Amino acid sequence: MSSARFVGGPFDGASNPDPFIDEIAMLTLLSSGRYVRAKCILTAWTPKLTNVKGTNGTNGAGKYAEANGIVAFTAQIVAKKETNAATKHGFGLTLPKAAKAGVRYVFNLSLDGRDADSGVWTGEAQIYAGSDGSKVDLLRVTGAGTGAAVQNIGFLCGESAGAKEGEIITVTGSYPIA
Repeated sequence: MSSARFVGGPFDGASNPDPFIDEIAMLTLLSSGRYVRAKCILTAWTPKLTNVKGTNGTNGAGKYAEANGIVAFTAQIVAKKETNAATKHGFGLTLPKAAKAGVRYVFNLSLDGRDADSGVWTGEAQIYAGSDGSKVDLLRVTGAGTGAAVQNIGFLCGESAGAKEGEIITVTGSYPIA
């Protein structure tokens, strides 16, 4: 004897699945179990570059979800005007919630070149183990002339020098919250 019952959506209690199913209860001769879809709310937030010298000529948009003490996020920074880092370490990035301190975190990063003329570079965003966890400390990408070596992102052209669209930095990842 086997059966499956779907909970949620227009087929509530029926045996036909649909994209709105919230739970599947299963019964077989050997076992029973259930799958429950997590209800996760995405929250918008405005990420900002840190360690900026002078005017920050970027706009940020982001979404994050928090569940069981973990934050998963995506942040996007678009360079509108020329923007420089205050130090040789380059830019950092604000987070939607503080990360648990004392651990090194590494997130995925992509940098879409100005007017998409130089392709997309992959890289990493890091929170140092010695950091307080309030922000991403470092944004780095592979360099055009450095092979696989990474270099700090410390300058964005934006729409200067005749570019129609500035660079786009996208950072995604997850971390435990403080």
